[in-house]
Amino acid sequence: MTQGIRGRIFLFGCPRSGTTLLQALLTAHPQVASFPETLFFMKAFGQVERRIFRKSPVGLRSTLADKRDGWLLYRGILPKRYQERVAKRTRQFLTDVDREDLAYCIPESSSSLQEWVNAFVRLMDVLTLDRSRNVWVEKTPYHLYYIDRIQRYIPNARFIHLVRNGSDVVASLYDAAQKYQGEDLGATQTHINSYRDVDKCIEQWNRAVSITEQYLNHPHHIRVYYEDLVADTTGVLRNLCEFLELDRSENTLQQVLQGYGAAANQVVLSSEPWKAGVKTASQMLASANGTKFETLFDTSQRRYILDRLLEGHSTSPNRSAP
Repeated sequence: MTQGIRGRIFLFGCPRSGTTLLQALLTAHPQVASFPETLFFMKAFGQVERRIFRKSPVGLRSTLADKRDGWLLYRGILPKRYQERVAKRTRQFLTDVDREDLAYCIPESSSSLQEWVNAFVRLMDVLTLDRSRNVWVEKTPYHLYYIDRIQRYIPNARFIHLVRNGSDVVASLYDAAQKYQGEDLGATQTHINSYRDVDKCIEQWNRAVSITEQYLNHPHHIRVYYEDLVADTTGVLRNLCEFLELDRSENTLQQVLQGYGAAANQVVLSSEPWKAGVKTASQMLASANGTKFETLFDTSQRRYILDRLLEGHSTSPNRSAP
């Protein structure tokens, strides 16, 4: 591990679960640095449609290309078209954090996945140390579907899984898909479009919590419930700080609670309107769950959704468990 760096943390969960809120809270900790979503593992390991949405390639050419890419990735080789994609995304990330001067770290001519991951880690380490912090938190919700790759290439990483009430997540996903329909949101638009179908929203949440369940007995993973975070913010933060080996003194926790609103501005871009509400500090911890589920869906629709959410996950058990 780079000298001075004490922790590399990945935070994720089903989209619309409150990961940006938790990211802002952690960023307000004096030891932690965090940044806008990197999307790094989505770009480097690709196969987004297959991994995230369970969609198989259409047509012989696409199927063969997908199989070839999978074969190369399994052997630690980054396909040429992936190299161009991840390099472009990394340059955009450096622009987002106003550090284009670090572009020289991008191994654009390399086909080694390990070299690309090492470069990503090095960039995150440098950005963190430059802010006089020693722990970084990377938050890309869809990185949940790349845990196996992250663990393989960054074996000392730790993971925070954020889980929110299923019905509220479904409502929020569906609402965002309707609200931003037709707007130019770049690559994000493709993902948002997927949630115009309420069944896709349900499937996404069910898959996310199922993956989280698979890792609960792993020592480097912890689950946090959004409802607990809102109801007992200080208590949940104290537990997280213990898990992450961060200072959890009362003075530090008070500093976090007072500073997370400003910290949100460090991790939310102006080009991410669907996160705009997170920037308003007075609203961030106002309530655990809103009324979208009740207002968006009628009685029969609500019953349809509740019947299809995985049992045992649709409400918080009011605890955060590793």
